[in-house]
Amino acid sequence: GLVIERGHMTFVSDAGTLFRFAERPVKPHSKALVTELPTGCGRRDTKAARDSESLAHDPVSGGFWIGLESRNAICRMDHPDARAAVELSPSQMKNWPKTGGPEAMTRLKDGRFLIIAEQDRNVKAVTSPMLLFDGDPTQSGARAMRLRYQPPPGFLPVDAAQLPDGRILVLNRRFALPFSFTVRLTAIDPDDFKPYARVSGTLIARFEPPIAHDNFEAIAIEDSPDGPIIWILSDDNFLFIQRTLLLKFRLSD
Repeated sequence: GLVIERGHMTFVSDAGTLFRFAERPVKPHSKALVTELPTGCGRRDTKAARDSESLAHDPVSGGFWIGLESRNAICRMDHPDARAAVELSPSQMKNWPKTGGPEAMTRLKDGRFLIIAEQDRNVKAVTSPMLLFDGDPTQSGARAMRLRYQPPPGFLPVDAAQLPDGRILVLNRRFALPFSFTVRLTAIDPDDFKPYARVSGTLIARFEPPIAHDNFEAIAIEDSPDGPIIWILSDDNFLFIQRTLLLKFRLSD
């Protein structure tokens, strides 16, 4: 997961580690934060218990939300170096697959939360479960609208972020043998969010040979006077044939 806010970049890895540093350090040796997820955000004895796949942020309160895939849970911490967190497994997510849970999550500007499963329990399904929470998903009374997300054929959703104009960019990944990853970036319109609707996106970009491509799993959007800045981040899975890449783009009209 990746969030860009107030001049800082915050990452969470699928091994349960949180990283935070200045986007543009003013000193050669600026301080950075590297820490385990706090108590209450998954057990620390296994990687599966802390399989963190998504990250959302509220710029007003400063809070962060983390999606835990293997347990279909969401945890909330009030600030990046918090020592304790609140965790909840929403009932609407209990039937999501353990290896395809809350892979994509973003907090919308109106306070709602959009969460997309990486895949359906039925691996042959061409859509993924999607939930639109009316507020903080770690609150027991939070209500959620059920929808379906239609990714490009052969791809699975892995992260999402909202543009200043309200549209939501969804990062979609495909793995193919012998060993390659390609990515499609699509934009979905919140006006299409209706109960049980099937929502598909407009293609924005492709990442495939000869363009840089890898296991991109995180996306963040930074607003700027010259237009939205798109950041995407890859996961190397601790494999020498993959890379951890952070790419930066400006979205043209």
